[in-house]
Amino acid sequence: MRPCSGGTCSPERGIFLEAVPMVCSKYKKPLLVVVTATLAAYGMSVFFGPELGAWLERHFPNLESDHLREHVLLSVLLILCFALAVMRGGQLSKLESKLLKMKDNELVFQERAINEHAIVSISNPDGRILEVNDKFVAAFGYAREEILGQSQGILYADNDTDQSFEKVKAKAAGGKISSGEQVLRTKSGEIRQMQCTVVPLMDTDGNHIKNISVRTDVTVARRSEALEQLTSLLDRLQDLVLIFRPGSLDIIYANKAARDWFVEHIGWDEREYLNRSLSDESLDFNYQELEDYAALLGIDGREAMVFESTQYGRTVEVNLQIAQGGFDEEVYIVVVRDITERKEIEQAKREFVAVVSHELRTPLTAIKGSLGLLRAGVAGELPEKAVAVLDVAYRNSERLLHMVNDMLDLEKIEAGKMDCALDMLDLTELLREALLVNKGYGDEYEVHFRSVGFDQPCLVRGNEMRLLQVMTNLMSNAAKFSPRHGVVTIRLSDETDAWRVSVSDDGPGISEDARETIFEKFRQAEAVDGKSRKGTGLGLSIVKAIVERHGGTIGVTSEVGRGTTFFVDLPKLDAARQAVDGPGHLQAAE
Repeated sequence: MRPCSGGTCSPERGIFLEAVPMVCSKYKKPLLVVVTATLAAYGMSVFFGPELGAWLERHFPNLESDHLREHVLLSVLLILCFALAVMRGGQLSKLESKLLKMKDNELVFQERAINEHAIVSISNPDGRILEVNDKFVAAFGYAREEILGQSQGILYADNDTDQSFEKVKAKAAGGKISSGEQVLRTKSGEIRQMQCTVVPLMDTDGNHIKNISVRTDVTVARRSEALEQLTSLLDRLQDLVLIFRPGSLDIIYANKAARDWFVEHIGWDEREYLNRSLSDESLDFNYQELEDYAALLGIDGREAMVFESTQYGRTVEVNLQIAQGGFDEEVYIVVVRDITERKEIEQAKREFVAVVSHELRTPLTAIKGSLGLLRAGVAGELPEKAVAVLDVAYRNSERLLHMVNDMLDLEKIEAGKMDCALDMLDLTELLREALLVNKGYGDEYEVHFRSVGFDQPCLVRGNEMRLLQVMTNLMSNAAKFSPRHGVVTIRLSDETDAWRVSVSDDGPGISEDARETIFEKFRQAEAVDGKSRKGTGLGLSIVKAIVERHGGTIGVTSEVGRGTTFFVDLPKLDAARQAVDGPGHLQAAE
């Protein structure tokens, strides 16, 4: 074939001419190898052409001799290009393997870093755990074999467990990342706060196949923040606040008021309290009393104990409770409030009330007696109008005298001076007497008193006069609030360790709000029917004090529109001694 002329060339030569620039542009360095090989091939065709031509003519008689050199050259070139491609492919394969290995090493490095720092778990789209790291096992306390296959939902500890878990699962199903703080529970039940990020893994078709959850425990950080807020708040209080360890009584925290008190009264510097105990003599604190009350915490659901004590000659109110959360150990909080001035004011008030009451009772008794004599006709028959006025004066003097007596009783109770000798008595007989004594109230309000359960002896330790006072108050109240021709039921029942006396009426009832304060001083429950009843507002507070001094309890149940029941539980004789010998026991009259 002739060389290219007139814009035309052989196909083989055209392929060669097109391949050259492509090879040159793509492979610069290997080009030298190709050129060298081509020149070598050309030289070989020149020197060995005749022998090769003779051989080709014998085996390929139809091949023109002019094409021989070109075919040889082109064949050699194609062979060399193929060899170059193979060589380059091998280089690329090695490079790709090297890059993949580097990428694998990088992924292993990243995974190691994450596993060293975070709590990691992998789950399927339904939240079933497929894999966890060592940090997860250590944080939650589950062995791998018992947590794998479980739902992530068992880790949630908040009140809306299902809702929180389902929200995260729904976001992951949509390919969205969830991030936020979670309240989780370990196998032992311990509550932990964790910052969590859940990343969904999707396949090439966009299908959700896995989730990876990366968590960081922030419990300690949150506790520190909570403690900072707590101490900041406590430092603003005027009361002395101390946090201490039970047993050793070592002080681990004192608020600003307490620190200032230490500096002023004891001479400690602001941080010296950390090396001190509540048993330190310089505190002049009755720590034994504190330990006794601390031992009662948690019994029968008691969350706090409040009692009075003395410190440096001052009267203090002590509020003791177990610290809730935020601490790595069990600690107690004690709040000490100086109530000396308050007690002095209360004492002055009681003395004033006592003096005034005593001064009023004598003339009131005389006035009532005189009015009674006039009503009885000692001064002769009085005009009808005068009798009506006299009746009003008599009833009001009686009411005033009753109020004065109530105030005196209350003052004696609060001062612990009420004469109240305790004897064994039969509660059944006492209630029968109460029915007779209070029959006048039944007649006045046109109410019938009915007895139930008065069929057996019920022995208690008590003061007959004071218990009759309790029954008179409860029965007169029931009569006042009952409708005309109504029935008031006095029931005696057995409550295992106590005898229960209940007084029930068919009145309008007492609202729930009023029931919460009905035993407080100067509190008179307003009937739901809107009608006003006379009273001092002291009777039920006196009744409560008398009952508690007997070691008993008093309570009330009511249903608006259906009536009210007041009940008193008094310890049976076997339990009465223990009940009345505790705090607030009755003192026998001397």
